Amino acid sequence: PYADKALSSSQSLIELWEGYEKSRRNAGTAPRTLDGWRSNIKKASDFFQHRPASSLSRQDINTYAEALRSHDKGVSPAGKGLTAKTVNDGHLAALSALYKWAIDQELLENDPTKGVRVKASASDSNQIRGYTREEVTALLQAAREPRSKRTSRHHANISRWVPWLCAFTGARISEVLWLRQSDVSKTEGITYIDIQIDKNEAGQNVKTSESIRSIPLHPAILEEGFMEYLA
Repeated sequence: PYADKALSSSQSLIELWEGYEKSRRNAGTAPRTLDGWRSNIKKASDFFQHRPASSLSRQDINTYAEALRSHDKGVSPAGKGLTAKTVNDGHLAALSALYKWAIDQELLENDPTKGVRVKASASDSNQIRGYTREEVTALLQAAREPRSKRTSRHHANISRWVPWLCAFTGARISEVLWLRQSDVSKTEGITYIDIQIDKNEAGQNVKTSESIRSIPLHPAILEEGFMEYLA
């Protein structure tokens, strides 16, 4: 109806988000992803002083992206600029998804996020540092250490095996924590874990549908006695 379209044209980003979020939750998008994007959309809405989403231009989006990259305290109270990857894959991706959905729903006509990307700079690579071999070795060795008597068996098992499984499978911590004994299988001599969704488990999810996969267990994990632990 015309009245609904008129109303949507006056909605701010965060107001428009409510409808988008509902549709994505029904479609099975991971709650953690939606919660993160909601935070990004709220930050953008605050930056634009809750102007109607329909009034924002490509220049507005560019200005916002550059503010995220800089030390603008209006979007970063700590005054810390974000990397190009964080801006592009987090903040701009959330805005782009919202506008595309609104256009598909005939709530808006134009997408000001189209083609907006920020370029990476040399300083970006200095902000994200991976673990050194020495640090990884220290972490895995620490996981072998006996836990105090006050540590529950459950938490002791988490401390013992989660670091090793994450290090040698590339799985996310949340994916490893959801593993059950039945998710460990062996076929033609290859032991592997299944990362999947159990609809009977409330809160269990994966980031994307592509995250559902089988991962062979590295010999290092087997040599640590993981299968004996499961027995």
